[in-house]
Formats: sequence, structure tokens, C-alpha cells
Amino acid sequence: MAGRRGFTLVEILIAAGLLSALLLTFFGMFRSSTGQFQAGSWRHVTQKDAQVFLNHLRSLIEKANHPYVLESGNQRPIENQPIMLHTAFSGNAPVTLSGTGGILYFSVNTPAERAPPAGSGMASLLQTSNRPGIWSGVALSYQPMPTGGQRLVLIHSGESADLNTNLAAPYDCPPGGDFQRLPTSARSRFQLDDVEAVRIIRSPIATGPLEISVTLAKTVQGRKVSFVETVLAKPIHDAGVTVSSF
Repeated sequence: MAGRRGFTLVEILIAAGLLSALLLTFFGMFRSSTGQFQAGSWRHVTQKDAQVFLNHLRSLIEKANHPYVLESGNQRPIENQPIMLHTAFSGNAPVTLSGTGGILYFSVNTPAERAPPAGSGMASLLQTSNRPGIWSGVALSYQPMPTGGQRLVLIHSGESADLNTNLAAPYDCPPGGDFQRLPTSARSRFQLDDVEAVRIIRSPIATGPLEISVTLAKTVQGRKVSFVETVLAKPIHDAGVTVSSF
């Protein structure tokens, strides 16, 4: 019986090369599928976060108003507190975020009510005592994330100090005792991570709607993933938009 011929060095090298190529192919497919899964997972979670964030911002913008007093059926403004939009975001074009800064701020109030003067004949028809209004401020700003990238921060508070993080001069509760500050239990702070750019399209009318778009982006497995979320906010009260370089 003839002896069996062993593998030659060339055959061993060819087999090793084929095995290496096969392993590299499997590894590449695994890495690609892992990257796609991570990218899809990030987008799914971040898209939900963005929708919650923007819907909350929209609801606050729609409530924006000046602090005012109701007295004898008449409405009287106490202070002019319009929606203040930073000049950098007033050009209807996307603005790439970098560093720290403010985007917009405004106030949300319930009116104060004053009792009619004694002997006016209206006290029996309207309230007989003063009722304070509730003042609150809202600020939208951006800041760097500890891990890189940018973050949007939306604060709703009754304390001006809470709003002053990235703003030069936010509004404050009007003096005089007609208004109380928003209770601590009603205050909120929302943040949205991985924001690359913000675009705000203003209506030609000061009291018109604001279209707010955010571009969210993240590099996953060496591949950049990005998408845009948009919300349309229409102030329903008298607070128009004023552009300022605050």
C-alpha cells in the first residue's frame, strides 16, 4: 500500500490564507451588523428624546405672554416681556452649535387679579380680594457635553438665577407683589444630547409662528449618523418675537 503524501508548505500557506480571508470576512460582517444595530438603536432612542423635548418647548412657546393684571374687567400689562431670540439664530438658516450660549427666552404667566375699588359698584359682581398671578421664565440654551458634542438645555423656572446659566439678562418676576414665582414642584429642566445644529425660521409677523429644527448627529463605528426633527410653535397670546444679541 502506497504511503500517503503529506501537505506541502505551499498548500499549508494557501489554506492558512483562505482561512484568514474567511475570518476577516466574518469579522467585517459582524462589525458592520453591530455598527448598524448601534446606529439604529441610537437614532431610535434619540428621535424619541428629540420629539419629547421639542413638544415641551412648543407647549411653552404657545403659552408665552407678558405679565398683566386684570382689574375691573380690564387687562393691564405690568412689564413687556416678549420672546427674545438671539441674533445668531434669527437668519432662518441652520446654526452649527459650538461652546456655550443662549438661543431664546421668554416668560409664561397667569394674570394677577385685583379687586375693584371699594364703592365702585362692581365688587359684588367680581372678586372681592386680590389674587396674585404666577410668573415663570423659560430659557433655551446650548452647552458642550462632557463626552463631546453639544447639548440643548430647556429650563422652566420661577427663579431668574436658574435661567441665567447661558443668558446675559433673563427676565425676572415683576416687583410689587402682584405675582408669585412658579412653585418648585412645577419647575422643569430638559436636555437633548448630540445636537449638531439648530435652525429657527421666523414669520415676517412678530406674533407669527416659529419653525424650530434640530439636527442630531453621532459617529457610530466610524460612520456619521444624522437626522432632523422639526416642530412648529405658534404663540397664542400677545408675546411677539424680538431679536437681540443678549
